[in-house]
Amino acid sequence: AVPYPSYWSQASSCLPGAVSEGDGSDAAEFSERPEMGEDMLKRLQSLVTDTYSDVTTRDRQRHSGSWMVPRDFTLVQAWRNENSKLWRKYCVKKAELQQEVKTASDAKPFEVYDDVLTTKVWSAYGDQLETSINV
Repeated sequence: AVPYPSYWSQASSCLPGAVSEGDGSDAAEFSERPEMGEDMLKRLQSLVTDTYSDVTTRDRQRHSGSWMVPRDFTLVQAWRNENSKLWRKYCVKKAELQQEVKTASDAKPFEVYDDVLTTKVWSAYGDQLETSINV
């Protein structure tokens, strides 16, 4: 069984071995979208603000009717996607990537991108991404 993040609203009721009512099968699938609180909204707004780039792309004219780039963005709401099926798929893919990195040969090493602005800004909040696949 795949453990769910401890901060998820369903995490405690979906521990490995949890049983759904009735048929004795594993706990039921769930999909929740809790709204984020004020602290997380502030962090996300800072992420948007600190990574903003005043760059015009070729498709801007076609989609917005103007070459003008917004000067800033204001986050109004945010939700966290707590979906048991998607989380398990993510964990499987993450494990596959970790294994691929371990078995990569010196002849064909993985290219490391360590200058990603969003990663740098998010890390400044004390949250670290999985370093074995997000370097």
